[in-house]
Amino acid sequence: MGQMLYKYTTLESLALILKSKKIRLNPLTAMDDLQEAETDDEIEYGKYVFISSWMDQPLESIAMWKLYSNMSSGIRIGLQRYPFMRYTATKQDMEKVFPNVNVNGTQIDLIAPIEECFSDNYFVINYVYEQSLVKVEYTDNSKRLSPKMFTIGNEKIELASAKLGKYKNTY
Repeated sequence: MGQMLYKYTTLESLALILKSKKIRLNPLTAMDDLQEAETDDEIEYGKYVFISSWMDQPLESIAMWKLYSNMSSGIRIGLQRYPFMRYTATKQDMEKVFPNVNVNGTQIDLIAPIEECFSDNYFVINYVYEQSLVKVEYTDNSKRLSPKMFTIGNEKIELASAKLGKYKNTY
């Protein structure tokens, strides 16, 4: 894997990135491959999982130019792998946000300030900095392509959102 990530986009999108100094994330349900958002649950969890698609291929692709940019006014941008700032939250910071939380260790590294990860209207899960890049895997395994996201066990409740957007069908 190279040290750079690449994205094909329009000049309009590049202008928005430069103006806001932010990379926009979209829900899986708004991506080109709707299969990425499929689950084996009744709830449509893909609308709650936000991503930005990049590739690590240093060679340019005519197919990607055609799919994701305007051939006459598109652009391919490149960023260093892990271009985002790392924010640290201490155990005390976490306990302020979640008074009853059981935090292992003394701190956690986040992809956004703790105040932006949790609010009255939303919360970010899988917010740990190292989990912010996931390489897509191609498979024919139907359980991976349409995973069970929500499970209730004897002593835990699990929402495995990291399973979504990770697998694509080999075709």
